[in-house]
Amino acid sequence: MESLEFWSAHALVHWPRPTMALQVVLPDLYPLLFKMAFLEEKVDWLYEVTRTWPLPVLSLTNLLGMSEAPVSTPCACPCASCLYAFFAGLRDYVGRSGMITDGDGQYATCLCGKTLGRWGRTQALAQACIEVGMIHQRTSTPGSIQVIINAFVTKQNCNNVLTALRAGPNAPITMSCSELRVDNLELEQLVQLIGPLERLDMVHNVRLGFNGLSALLPHCHFHTLRALSLPPRAVDVLKMGPDLEKTSLALAALSSLTELNMPYSRLTGHVQQLLGGMVCSLSILDFSGCGLSSADLRWLSQAPIATDLQKLDFSSHPLGQLSPTAVYRMIRRTGPLLESLRLEDCDLGDGEMTLLLASLRGHKQLKHFSLTGNVFSSNGLKCLVSWMASHLPRLQRLEYHIPQDCFPSQVGNPVNPNSASPQQPMTVQPDAVRVALLHSQLINIVAQAGRADLQLEAGLHGGGEIDFDMKETWGELRSALLQSLSDSIKNYLDSLKDV
Repeated sequence: MESLEFWSAHALVHWPRPTMALQVVLPDLYPLLFKMAFLEEKVDWLYEVTRTWPLPVLSLTNLLGMSEAPVSTPCACPCASCLYAFFAGLRDYVGRSGMITDGDGQYATCLCGKTLGRWGRTQALAQACIEVGMIHQRTSTPGSIQVIINAFVTKQNCNNVLTALRAGPNAPITMSCSELRVDNLELEQLVQLIGPLERLDMVHNVRLGFNGLSALLPHCHFHTLRALSLPPRAVDVLKMGPDLEKTSLALAALSSLTELNMPYSRLTGHVQQLLGGMVCSLSILDFSGCGLSSADLRWLSQAPIATDLQKLDFSSHPLGQLSPTAVYRMIRRTGPLLESLRLEDCDLGDGEMTLLLASLRGHKQLKHFSLTGNVFSSNGLKCLVSWMASHLPRLQRLEYHIPQDCFPSQVGNPVNPNSASPQQPMTVQPDAVRVALLHSQLINIVAQAGRADLQLEAGLHGGGEIDFDMKETWGELRSALLQSLSDSIKNYLDSLKDV
């Protein structure tokens, strides 16, 4: 139930004269008024509260982080009008006493539907820093506002962000990044952005090249970086040569690292050589599609970096073709603390059921388990769900693949195209009646085990997490990819002419 203070703030932000009202408001009430103005989308109030902010720190994370929506949902995108009002208030705050502001956080759902995502927030703040700097460039007054932001930088807004970051200590607004996500950038641009980051996410179209990682990592601040995400195929141990050792030494220096994502890098047989020097204990590890061998799994099952894992993605590895002992030990080692496990497209079936269940016996903290892309029979899936409902007490979500026997009999394995009939296209849909019957049977199994909290989700492909940050930058990324494809075709045709 909301307090009297809450309802008083709610009534006050609907008053049409914020400038007059704030003259009699105590400083301790400003945080509540700021949050209420943001939630009610009262841009005039939001502007005045920011412009006259009396406290030394303004943290959006603390003020607006009450939303239960995770960052990966649309609710992480706040109202554009509110943020523009906030930035305008920061701009006009210049010249008053110093303030440190955290320029990002989680937000409630936007009421007007016109949201501003992470890329837009970065662009708007950088533009505000530049405009204020131009107005006050002749003054020698030290910067009055220090803004810390979780930035999203692409080629389109890179120049503005670099200008804002380089403004210097005497600028009226100084901007710095605690977390940085980059896309569609060259290595040279990325190096210029690197600072004392806590998190660095390089996604999609970041062109590092085979030796780019060894050139980039020395620029990272080793004692602050806690999360590192590399773009797909960023590491290829077969083509790195001497740079593999340089990369290994640079990774070993990241003493505070707790999250490492290296999807679809080629690491076959060299995981120990690459990560053996790391002494930190990771909580999140993404090795999906990295082509790990049985020897790599054996090393991981004993490595210090894997002792405290809470989230592991080992998708797109043919576990059914690797050493059963190595697979068992690797999965079993992650048991005590693991909360999320992805084994999508891992060539698992009824034949690997015993090994899989045996390796999961110690996973009492597991909350999310994805097995999409692995074809079990309907009976095998029932056994799997029954066992998990009984032995994994905290499991909340299980993602499974629609069994092969739910498809028409003439269609082969829906995961393996080589087993399909040549007359049957791979777009054949499963039998809806069979799927519904199986799902109802699985729900009954869960209900009989007293696990109403366990959600079952069926699919044909790996789920993964939706990247809502791409909503603002998809057009730029698409143009860059099309241009890259065009250049590749042109170079290929030119090479044919030379022959």
